[in-house]
Amino acid sequence: MLKLIKYILPFFTATAFATTPISECKFKDIQLNGKVKIVTYNADIKVKVVEHAADIDVQIVSYNPDDCGEWQIVTYNEDFTIQFVEHSEDITIHFVTYNPGT
Repeated sequence: MLKLIKYILPFFTATAFATTPISECKFKDIQLNGKVKIVTYNADIKVKVVEHAADIDVQIVSYNPDDCGEWQIVTYNEDFTIQFVEHSEDITIHFVTYNPGT
């Protein structure tokens, strides 16, 4: 029995305290909708693209990115910047064609 607890306890402890870094469609003080510029370094948010269990679903839109998770990709006049990474991400995203948000 003690051996079973030794293996199961770390799993439950990790999952009990795992929380999404996103609250009310914000990461830290950055609203997660708007005009987004993709950069290769010094980004406001490091993003990893995943297929399942993302922190937020993102929809790329052509204009008026007003709702949570709606991003318009721009080259200037951005609201925030992102960098795509494979490790050490701040948040994970999943691209969708409808129903963006958390």
